Amino acid sequence: MWYNQNMEVKKASIYGFCEGVKYALNYVAKVKNEIDGDIFLLGNLLHNKNIMDELQKNGIKVLTKSTLEDRINSIEKGTVIFSAHGHDPKLEKLCEKKGLNFKDATCPRVIKNMQEINKAIKNKEEVFYIGIKNHEESNAALSLNKNIHFIDYQNPIIEDVNKNKVHVFNQTTLSHLALEDIYQKIQKKYPQAILHNDICHATYLRQKALDEIKEDIFYVIVLGDETSSNTKRLKEIAETKYKDKIVLLFSTLDEVKKYKFDCSKKIFLTAGASTPDSIINPIAEYLKNLN
Repeated sequence: MWYNQNMEVKKASIYGFCEGVKYALNYVAKVKNEIDGDIFLLGNLLHNKNIMDELQKNGIKVLTKSTLEDRINSIEKGTVIFSAHGHDPKLEKLCEKKGLNFKDATCPRVIKNMQEINKAIKNKEEVFYIGIKNHEESNAALSLNKNIHFIDYQNPIIEDVNKNKVHVFNQTTLSHLALEDIYQKIQKKYPQAILHNDICHATYLRQKALDEIKEDIFYVIVLGDETSSNTKRLKEIAETKYKDKIVLLFSTLDEVKKYKFDCSKKIFLTAGASTPDSIINPIAEYLKNLN
């Protein structure tokens, strides 16, 4: 719907928290209510600084220095919660060796993806994995087997393998447009490739909602953390499809306030899957009251 006060702002039909983010946050809250003692995250539960700050205010300890193994080794006692992105199974064994409790907040969609990768490996199939280099989800997938062939999403080079039939998996938060281009390159080299197309449905719907942008839109604003893959992909797609529009990414209301808008222009507002309503709604209110 269009706001009719001052600056005109249209929200995307789908934006904000996906089910995986809700699951992870609810899971951490449940663990905190049920378990006494310290609770540790080995980095970001999900990629949003505002949420991570809130978790720490509520007593969750976030470890960020050195390697994941070193972070676990630095814990004397308590409970480790693995992030929504998935993790190397050997980290669970390290927790067991240290006598630490551990819980898993991995997104169910990511878990399903890992299960399918394991199935292909068990069947001795060649496996390609498309992902962002050093992203937590990519690292988790690649930890499943040393023979997985990694394709860097940002610099896709397709290796030569002995088999004509290969399975192709991917990180769940990639751009569907860029992924289709990589698929075409793979199919040209391996016509019998099995493309699993693992972009999660929530990510896809948020990307497709950018089709709602009309000609009279001047600004496209994406709200979310700059470390969030799905947020950056929204901005990337908007820039690719709408070269005549000004595409902006903001993570806080303060950042929005620093930008000088032409209030005679219309705005399309969307947000990444890990951006809370507590960020989105105040920004929408601020923008619609600009004059």
